[in-house]
Amino acid sequence: MKKNNFGLIGKTLAHSISDVLHQEIMKETGIKGSYSMFEVEPENLDKVIASMRVLNIAGLNVTIPYKQDIMRYLDEIDQKAIEIGAVNTITLKENKAIGTNTDYDGFKLCLDKAGISISKNGFTLLGAGGAAKAVIKVLQDEQASKITLISRNPDKTKLEYPDFEILAYEEIDEIKDKYCLVNCTPVGTYPNIEECPIKKEAIKKYSNVVDLIYNPQKTKLLKLADEYGINNINGLYMLIGQALKAQEIWASKSDFDLNNNNSRIEDIYKAMILKFNL
Repeated sequence: MKKNNFGLIGKTLAHSISDVLHQEIMKETGIKGSYSMFEVEPENLDKVIASMRVLNIAGLNVTIPYKQDIMRYLDEIDQKAIEIGAVNTITLKENKAIGTNTDYDGFKLCLDKAGISISKNGFTLLGAGGAAKAVIKVLQDEQASKITLISRNPDKTKLEYPDFEILAYEEIDEIKDKYCLVNCTPVGTYPNIEECPIKKEAIKKYSNVVDLIYNPQKTKLLKLADEYGINNINGLYMLIGQALKAQEIWASKSDFDLNNNNSRIEDIYKAMILKFNL
């Protein structure tokens, strides 16, 4: 069986668990290969695709801060990634570097696991940076009734999203439809686990809370949601979903379908919780 080499590029990867996650997925799915971490300085980003070819790397994931910048160096970008405005997965196929976005699939899996319905419901997103892009696209495609972006720089955010309601953090109480709150910021990530992106009182009227952070498993935001009895979920399922979708693309397989792999997904989820004590 062919052995494939995969990896992750980013600027700082010390706290990433992607290598262990992908190794677990490859073990579960019978894919022979390796997965490595590559810290890349911004001035070397233009050399990544050439390095893939030289080192025989079949696929790369892309994380902060390169999901947008890497796009200029790719041969092709699929329509989904173009509409999102970010690439998190690169496939080297017939010597062409092709970009897509599997964060989209991961976020859908995350909401499904939490029983959160998108259609005709209002969503509040904390942060409007790169992490929010795939989230916004999912909510648009699934016909959320309203998407409100909470930004530290509302004027700048309005230039990028002119058709959205953009509010400053101190204006969050003005939101009427409080079905689901989604944290797309890194606030609360290990080791800064006592930080919370919004005040406690701003959380209590929401029906659901999603935090894209997965380490710790319960951020300060999610602990507060628990206090109020609010349905909530962290970002580990999103991480697993996007990784499974990436492996599906790289392996040219269709049997990783996220809708029909509950037992496999749960096995991977449990393994990651145990290995990292999340």
